[in-house]
Amino acid sequence: MKAMLLPKKFFFFAFFLSLTFYVHSQTVISGKINNDNKEPLSSVNITVSKKNSSLILAYSISDKNGYYKISLQTKEDSLLLSASALNYEREEKLILAISSEYNFTLSPKPTS
Repeated sequence: MKAMLLPKKFFFFAFFLSLTFYVHSQTVISGKINNDNKEPLSSVNITVSKKNSSLILAYSISDKNGYYKISLQTKEDSLLLSASALNYEREEKLILAISSEYNFTLSPKPTS
């Protein structure tokens, strides 16, 4: 009877250990988008992609106060974080794939 309990205990231990690793692999990227006058920008498209690829892994849109938040799971070491909005220059940052805060200041596109 005791011999049967050991494999069961090991199974549950291994299950919860793997669950812990799964939970910790979640990356949360957040921040705020402002214009050159330090005013918040809403409806800005924020995308996360592999650094040498146009494939979008996750995206978000900034709220009325300029804040955004993206949660993703990835095995990549670094990612390309981009912010773009109508009538503003696109800004990109090469970031580490860790939970962190990244703020953007977008400049208006020159008018012709």
